[in-house]
Amino acid sequence: MLKRTTSCILIAALFWFISTPAKAEEKLTVAVIDLFPFGKIDRSGLQSGLYVDIASALEEELQFPIKKHVLPFKRAFRNILAGKMDLFISFKRDDLASKLKYLGSIGCTKMLMVSSKRTSILSLSDLTGKRVGFVQGASTGPIYEKKFKVLPLYFPSTTPLINLLMLNRFDAFMVNSIVFNSYHHNKYGNVKLSANWRDYLGSVLTTRVHDIHISISRKSKNFKRAGDIEKAISALQRTNKFKESFRRWGSVDGGNCEGLH
Repeated sequence: MLKRTTSCILIAALFWFISTPAKAEEKLTVAVIDLFPFGKIDRSGLQSGLYVDIASALEEELQFPIKKHVLPFKRAFRNILAGKMDLFISFKRDDLASKLKYLGSIGCTKMLMVSSKRTSILSLSDLTGKRVGFVQGASTGPIYEKKFKVLPLYFPSTTPLINLLMLNRFDAFMVNSIVFNSYHHNKYGNVKLSANWRDYLGSVLTTRVHDIHISISRKSKNFKRAGDIEKAISALQRTNKFKESFRRWGSVDGGNCEGLH
């Protein structure tokens, strides 16, 4: 009788173990924008880019898994605001402080207005009435359309901007300095442009400077980890890990912020 009872208990325990779903592994998620050199996925599914490197460094410092999702900007932004993903790497915007908690800076970038050699754009005031190209999703297009009365044209990446500038389809384009430097040096052979594309460029004007921050959605289920992430970011700043990543992807100054504000 005792043996039969013991067997029943063991069978019941085994059935409970098999039928009870395993608890999902805890992890953070980060939305990485799908734009070279910040994030990209090759045909084999391998992720790479500046922000992918930054997320990997943060994961190592935290000793906590971070799953990276490389997504188009608008989709990444929607997921973060809705709390479907935890972390975002982007410019710091005061108007989003109620939706995102900014945890720390990873570096700075400059927004550049690059003109065609065929034009005489020497200052921002020369942009009035000019055709200016922007990457889709950029918030700068409507700002410059209103402030300088430019004629904005939008494209999915920097490559068509440069190609169409060479064809004299517009007068200038707006580009992030990290992107511009990555194209200019092309360390990894990702840029597919004519070898003489630089010969078509005129003046390069700095329009403003942005702090790039790691933020967490205020709707994130992992919001309680914000303090630990802040400490990890501070540790990475002290060891220059972020600067190393910036330089790896073509940044001349390693994302330096000193003297830019």
